[in-house]
Amino acid sequence: MNVNWEKAEQGIIALLVGLIPAFVAYLMVTVATFAESPPAWVFYVGVPVFGYILYQETSTRGKIGSMFFWLAIETLLTPLMFVLYTFAFSSQQAMTGAGQAGAAIGGAILAGGGFVIGIPLAGVFYLLSRKISPTSAE
Repeated sequence: MNVNWEKAEQGIIALLVGLIPAFVAYLMVTVATFAESPPAWVFYVGVPVFGYILYQETSTRGKIGSMFFWLAIETLLTPLMFVLYTFAFSSQQAMTGAGQAGAAIGGAILAGGGFVIGIPLAGVFYLLSRKISPTSAE
């Protein structure tokens, strides 16, 4: 049996680098759904999906640059996740009207903070992806 060890090595690297955006997606879904028991299937689906996406890059440097690109996209979605979290938190049955209003105000502040932190962080991740990717050196 002939094994192409170079392709196997690139696949392992893609899976290891793909763990980072898969974990971030898992955290985002956990926050957005206000889950007491986090949905582990998001992580289990995210690892092979991001691993496959990153495997398409031909070099390790390209895989890392692509990882930062996907992190930038996930960071741009952070304010949306905070808004979904606010809806999930404020719709609890045991909350009074004042509690729901407080949750809505807190959620608006949280989403605003997501914009203030998320947009610049997404820009940093995007610039890192452009700097690291091998095509940007041309």
